[in-house]
Amino acid sequence: MTADLATAPVPGLLLLFAVLIGALGGAVVLSIALYKDQRAKLPKWSLQRNAWLQRFYCRRCAVQFVPRTVAAPRP
Repeated sequence: MTADLATAPVPGLLLLFAVLIGALGGAVVLSIALYKDQRAKLPKWSLQRNAWLQRFYCRRCAVQFVPRTVAAPRP
């Protein structure tokens, strides 16, 4: 029996392996890019969150406000 390289499963397996490695590499690169993007937005988000935590909502007036005890002193 002689093996014909054209019908051997090796080229198909190599192609499958290359596609899987490429997909894995792409996923890693995308994950790193998204992580860096979110990391860059963190300081702005933190400031906005702190400002939001200091606000209160008056149900009667339907107004958001910052109580004087929490608000920064006026010059």
